[in-house]
This record gives sequence, structure tokens and C-alpha cells, in this order.
Amino acid sequence: MSAAAKKAPAVEPVIVAYKGFDKDFKCRDFRYEIGKTYTHKGKVIACESGFHACENPLDMWTYYAPTNGNRFCRVELSGELSRQGEDSKVAGGKITVSAEIGLPQIIADAVKFVMALVKASPDSTAATTGNRANAATTGNWANAATTGNWANAATTGNWANAATTGKGANAATTGNRANAATTGNRANAATTGEGANAATTGEGANAATTGNRANAATTGNRANAATTGEGANAATTGEGANAATTGEGANAATTGNRANAATTGNRANAATTGEGANAATTGKGANAATTGEGANAATTGEGANAATTGATGPTLRPRATGPTRPRATGPTLRPRAKPGGRGGPTLRPRATGPTLRPRANTL
Repeated sequence: MSAAAKKAPAVEPVIVAYKGFDKDFKCRDFRYEIGKTYTHKGKVIACESGFHACENPLDMWTYYAPTNGNRFCRVELSGELSRQGEDSKVAGGKITVSAEIGLPQIIADAVKFVMALVKASPDSTAATTGNRANAATTGNWANAATTGNWANAATTGNWANAATTGKGANAATTGNRANAATTGNRANAATTGEGANAATTGEGANAATTGNRANAATTGNRANAATTGEGANAATTGEGANAATTGEGANAATTGNRANAATTGNRANAATTGEGANAATTGKGANAATTGEGANAATTGEGANAATTGATGPTLRPRATGPTRPRATGPTLRPRAKPGGRGGPTLRPRATGPTLRPRANTL
């Protein structure tokens, strides 16, 4: 058999995807390292076995929020592949952890992902209402919108907008003064433009922006809001939600139960009113405040303040009521001193005398 007739070896498909980890670079108690390749032994089934990652960068925030110190990497999946269908999550028999990326790169790659799916003309509007549909535009003053489940909306133009109301949907924009908003469950909204906004009201949703003077807000349960831009704000009112910002003069606030607010920027503020919530800041001149029960407020910055009005310890209640017992029974000692017929002056040493202390202590 000639060399030309020999069958060429099959090329193993490789998928570029994105994977989230906790602050210790672990996923499901398995620690990964950048630059290494790992191989799964056994059957690969999405959501059950194998190494998992998402082709859409924003989808990984459904599993690892852009707060709490979570870390994100661009990876390559190969070998046996399996998909679960509801979002872009893929399971592979082999994974290579290529590089760690931050919010700006995540959002930029998310826009590229949607742009690769749908091509739109500049200065136009792109809209779709179908499930698993995409809407994208690169023109200035353009709009991209979708209401379908698992849909995407993306725009890179200045003063552009991207919005979606479908479950599991994404909205992303990199343009200046642009907006990204979604109201669907498990949805994401992200923007890297200056003066931009990202907002979502869905449960388990995320909102993130890296632009200066930008805002990120969400009202959904278990939602997250994060921004790294100067003068930016991050706010959430959902239970178990997080708000974090690293920009100077930025604010992070949440009113949900068991929520957290944290900022590392100078002149920044972190505040929460939810039960069991935490507020922390490390910036100079920063403030951290919370009014929820069991909440904490901490700051390490110069000239900073930390305050909380919540009942942080159950022991405060008995301590507050303990002194009222001897104080309430104290006045009964005075009429007992009167039967001796002695005048007022003689009552003073009896009232203040050492013998009254053991009587009070025996109550």
C-alpha cells in the first residue's frame, strides 16, 4: 500500500471553552493548575461525568458567580464530548487549562461568541423572540434584543443596548455608554464600556461591568453584581446575593439576607441591611456598614469606618436584661428600713452599706 493510500489519522476535535473555579482553583473538590492537561477515565456524560466548561463565557457565571474570589480560565476540551442542551455547557474526556482571564476578557469574549453566531449590519437593530436564538449588532446607536429562552444579545457599538428577557439568556456589550439588561432566570448581563450599565432581575442571575463610572445591579435571589471600574457601583437586593467592586470611589450594597458587599477601592463603601450579611472594604477612607442581625462590618483601610447595628451575638440579650433584676428590686429595701422609726439621714448608710450588696446578689 502506497503512502498516499494510507488513511490519515483522525483529528481529535478541540473546543475552546471557559471554566470557573473557586478561589483555590478547585472545581468539585478537584484542584486544577494552569497549563496542565487532565484526562477522565470512563464514560463522559454532561452534568454527570467528565470535565465541564461553557462555550459561552457568560454561561459559566451560572455555576461560578463573578464574586466570592472565584476564578475563571479559558480551556480546551477534547476527546469524547457531551452536551446537555439548555446552555453552552460541554463535557469532555480531556481538558487543558490554557490561561486565567478576568472580567474584561470574559465580557469581550462573550461578545465575540455571540457575534460569531449571528452577523448583523452596522447602525441596525437585531431582534429575535425564538428559543436558543441570538441577536447581535456592531453599529453605533444600535440595539440587540431577544425574548427567547437560552437566547443571547450582544453589541459592540457606542450608545448601543443589549437586552433579553428569556431564561438562561445573556446580554453583553463593549461599547461606551452602552447598556446590557436581562430579566430572565439564570441570565447574565455584562458590559466593559465606560459609563455603561448592566442589570438583571432574574433569580440566580449576574450583572458585571469593568467600565469607569459603570453600574451593575440585580434584584434576583442568589444573584451577583460586580464591577472593577472607577466610580462604579454594584448593588443587589436578592437573598444570598453578593455585590463587589474594586474601583476607586466605588460602592457595593445589598439588602438581601445572607448577602455580602465588599470593595477594595479607595473612598469606596460597602453596606448591607440583610440578616447574616457582611460588609467589608480595604480601601483608604472607605466605609463598611450593616444593620442586619448576625452581620459583620470590617475595613482595613486608613481613615475607614466599620459599623453594624445587628444583633451579632445571642449573648447580648441576657446581658441586657440581667442588670434589670437587682435594679428593679432595689427600691423595696428602703421601706423595710423605715419601721425602726429613724429619720431620713440614717437611711443613707443602710441604703449604701455593704449589707445591701449581698441581699441584692441573692435575688
